[in-house]
Amino acid sequence: EMCTRARVMVRQHGYVIYQNTVAPGAFEINDLYPTGSSGDLQVTVKKTDGSESHFVVPFASVPVLQREKNLRYSVTAGRYRSYDKDVEKTPFAQGSAIYGLPHGFTAYGGVQQSSHYQSQALGAGTNMGDLGAFSIDVTRARALLKKQQTSKGQSWRVRYSKDFAGSGTNFSLAGYRYNSKGFYTLDDTMESYTRADDWSAPQQRRARTEATIDHTLPEGW
Repeated sequence: EMCTRARVMVRQHGYVIYQNTVAPGAFEINDLYPTGSSGDLQVTVKKTDGSESHFVVPFASVPVLQREKNLRYSVTAGRYRSYDKDVEKTPFAQGSAIYGLPHGFTAYGGVQQSSHYQSQALGAGTNMGDLGAFSIDVTRARALLKKQQTSKGQSWRVRYSKDFAGSGTNFSLAGYRYNSKGFYTLDDTMESYTRADDWSAPQQRRARTEATIDHTLPEGW
């Protein structure tokens, strides 16, 4: 009896993230939503006669990547609440959007707004196949810290992720570079509005780099 259909199952980190049936012969999966995490995709193809085939697809991702035409957005409004009870509960709002473009690209952006702080961010990311996943963005900010003049600055961020097929190892790199002396975050600004007398302006970080290596241990460990 001829095999008319086959069952495809995709696992990542031991969890099933995709199942579907496909016609005989070569097939393409184009409806697998990005998981937001890197790691080998373990693919199992089970035919109607009970036989199975297995193969591994390396997969690297950065958190912003989206499927083509897929839109994700969020909007938040409220009052800033600090761990320090002396800090004012200043109202603020923020929003962000991520949209999947053709050819594996993703565009994203966001805004933050309060009476003391305004910022706008814009960036893009892409999955480069065997070369890994990459994203870059820039944030422009205008901050008015307590008892200081208005500061303006911008921050560039680069993120990279690479999965090594079959090894269970993923490498992630996030680099942050502050181009201008006047760049402050929303937290920096809000924390300055405190009733405490001993507050001082936060020390600015001109550059910051983070690297992470994850390795999945074999079964039995």
